[in-house]
Amino acid sequence: DAAYTVLGSLGTRLLGRATRLDAVETRSLTLAGAAAGLGAVLHAPLAAAVLVAEVLYRRFEFEFEVLMPCVLASVAAYAVYGLAFGFLPLLSVPEVGVPTLAGVGPLLGVALAVTLVAWVALLVCRQVPDAWTRGSR
Repeated sequence: DAAYTVLGSLGTRLLGRATRLDAVETRSLTLAGAAAGLGAVLHAPLAAAVLVAEVLYRRFEFEFEVLMPCVLASVAAYAVYGLAFGFLPLLSVPEVGVPTLAGVGPLLGVALAVTLVAWVALLVCRQVPDAWTRGSR
């Protein structure tokens, strides 16, 4: 998904340079292109728009002025992608039935084994000296 996001933002950045937009408009256009690429590939246009509008910041900041261009671009890109390749789900999940009584034992055995391995790994990590984790000998 990163390649499509970069491709979308590169296309809009080149368009911004060709039309001589100012920095704020170019930034909005670049973010909208990234949202379009991400929304079309992941089949989630609204999630892509929100992600692109907020992922640039470390804290809980949000760029509301680019949210609507990102939503419009990602929905339009998803619509074009869907018309070209179909609106099928990205992943198909087979139906899983309820395990029978005979299958509960092996499932509990696997759960117990994974829990035991995780517990042993945690104990080993606690026993590693601090000097090893800092890289000094």
